[in-house]
Amino acid sequence: MHEAVFIVLGSCAVPVLIVFIIARSKSEAAAYRAQVQEKLIARFNSGPELVEFLQSPTGKQYLGEAAEAPKHRAYDRILASIRNAIILGFLGFAFVGIGIAEHDYDWFYPGFILTGLGIGFLVAAIVSRKLSKAWGILDPQSEPYDGTTR
Repeated sequence: MHEAVFIVLGSCAVPVLIVFIIARSKSEAAAYRAQVQEKLIARFNSGPELVEFLQSPTGKQYLGEAAEAPKHRAYDRILASIRNAIILGFLGFAFVGIGIAEHDYDWFYPGFILTGLGIGFLVAAIVSRKLSKAWGILDPQSEPYDGTTR
């Protein structure tokens, strides 16, 4: 009885711990970026100096990278959805294949669920791409993002 309680609690605690670690690392990265931007702005003694920097080629590059961040995040999320769709789809097909090979149709339930999730992720990626273009997050005339320009 005690072992079952520890197994259930452990299986619930691990995903919570993973989500906590990921959220904390993203929060620390955002705090670091804010700190760097704050130090950069603090280096300028007056508003005109800051404006002069922002109009320089280096300042324009700095602002350009900041302006491109939403586009990169959108592409990253769309690619993550496609990756999830492929993984879940193949995993679902594997379960269905095992069910067919073993003549044990209980394998079909997780197979169909995983395949459905894969199809859902694929549809979500397609809809996200279309909406991102419609809303102007992604430039409809631009080349696809290759993940190298950051």
